[in-house]
Formats: sequence, C-alpha cells, structure tokens
Amino acid sequence: MTKSSSTDDTYNAEYYAENGQSGDRPALWMYERFWKRYCDKRGPVLEFGGGVGWFAKRLARHAKVFECESNAFARESLARVAPEASAVEDLSTMDTDSVSSIVALHVLEHIPDEALTEIFAEFDRIARPGARFMFVMPDLDGAAHRAKREGWSAFTDPTHINLKGHAAWQAFFSTVGLKPVQTFADGFYDFPYAKTLAGRVAFDSLRLARTGMQFLLARPLLKSGDGENIVFILERAA
Repeated sequence: MTKSSSTDDTYNAEYYAENGQSGDRPALWMYERFWKRYCDKRGPVLEFGGGVGWFAKRLARHAKVFECESNAFARESLARVAPEASAVEDLSTMDTDSVSSIVALHVLEHIPDEALTEIFAEFDRIARPGARFMFVMPDLDGAAHRAKREGWSAFTDPTHINLKGHAAWQAFFSTVGLKPVQTFADGFYDFPYAKTLAGRVAFDSLRLARTGMQFLLARPLLKSGDGENIVFILERAA
C-alpha cells in the first residue's frame, strides 16, 4: 500500500464535517508556521493524505505542493480548494529525490504499521537528502487522554486503527530510519478537561493559556504528552 487512505466512501462530506475538517481552521495556520520554521520553504513539499485540501492551499503560498490523496471525495475537493497542488494518487508514481519535505496531519493513525512501513519506504525514496518530515497524530500517552479517559475525542473516530503514545511513535519512526529533530504537543482543544468547577478554574484556564501562547508564537512550548496530539519533526537518522 502506497496510497494515503481507503478508496471507499468512508471519508465523505459527512466524515469531514463531523471531524471539523471540512473547512480551513486555526490549527492549520499553526501547522503552516511550524512547517515554515522547521522545513525547507523552497519546496517541493508532499502532503500525504491531505483530505479536502485546505492545508495544501496554505503550503502552496510558499512552495510547489504534491498532494497524495486516494479518496475520490477528497480529490474532488482538493481540485476546487487548492488547484495549485499537483494531485498524486500513488507514491510509486513520484520521482526519486523529488521533495524536500513530507507532511501528514492526522493521517498515520488511520493506517496499520505494516502498510506504514511500505509507505515510509516510498517516503525515503522520494525525499531528497536533508529532507524534513512533519507528522501529527493523537497521543495515547497525552494529558488529554488521561483527563478524558474513555471520553477522549480520538476514540470517537472508528477509523483510528493505529493509536499510539508518543514514545511508541518515536520507536516506530526509528525502525524506518528517522530520528526526531523536535517533538512537542499541540495543546488542548476539547474543553473542559477538569470535572469540577474548581479544577476548571485552576487547571483548564492554565491549559488554555499555554495552548494559546504556543498557537500564537508557533514555537514548541508544550512538551510531548502535554496535550491532545503529538507533533514530530524528523529527519533521516544517517
């Protein structure tokens, strides 16, 4: 498997709307700035599994964008939202050493490890020497999961078939030849987390303030495990 997602109709308009991903959203502005901070802005950049195209539209402001998306609904939306991006249905069709960065936002948790290993072999082939990789996934070991427990938002999506904690993700990336440049949490976005009013005043207000500070500055202020998701910036280990 070297495609981004299932070709069935699971990822349709209703799916993206229910997950708050049918339009542009503030988190993409933050990820855009993290990409600019850590990756080669000259491009080209590959977004793997970009969904309906809003992040590709942002990336296209800075560099040539390849968008690997195998889902028919998402590809149609991508063509409307980010016509500047070059659509790629399968990584195997891309040239060797053709991109300077690879990005996947909330994609890897939808794909089992065996298929991911094949995908990362293709990533290694198409990435230029010195390329950077930026991946974002729910953090099973994160504070949001600990606070919400069985009510954690990542559990509400049945297509999340590969949920891991940040340490387990780092171990997986090591097996495919990548090492971290930077890892951090992206913050808290599903308030309230505390169960009591006192806890919300004392703890949720602090969570909101720290999340807001990182969002505004686009600097990694929140350590791994301190939020909903884990952000990895990676490069080849050798």
